[in-house]
Amino acid sequence: MSDKIVPWILGLLVSLVLGQIVTKCFTNKIRSLAGCHDIFYKPYLKKYAKRPSEPEFNPKQISPALTGFVERLVFTVMFGFGVAGTPIAMMAWLGVKMLTNLNRGDLPEHEIVRSRALTGLLGSTVSLFFALVGGLLCKMKIPWSGI
Repeated sequence: MSDKIVPWILGLLVSLVLGQIVTKCFTNKIRSLAGCHDIFYKPYLKKYAKRPSEPEFNPKQISPALTGFVERLVFTVMFGFGVAGTPIAMMAWLGVKMLTNLNRGDLPEHEIVRSRALTGLLGSTVSLFFALVGGLLCKMKIPWSGI
């Protein structure tokens, strides 16, 4: 029984914990290099984003960490169980995420917005890479005994 539980624990730890840490560090670094880190982007949005002023239109942002956790969990489990079409589903998910962010009408067309979207895509790609590795560890396609 432990020969099946240990790979799943290791795979989920790699995907969910290590994936979160590396993705956050990678995204912060690449956004700093691209000039669209939060310290520049948040003041830009306050000044230029077109948002309704009515109090009923004040939604809260969904945490990127929560989104990444859920997507890594789902795709790690899909890879771990060998669900057919998982890589295609991952690419479709990336496409849907990008389309919903790029087609927002409240953001002005500016380089910082495009850079932010592209760095988000790169961060999501790194995140999903950890889902892949975690799923392969769960499925024992990567020999974890040598790690």
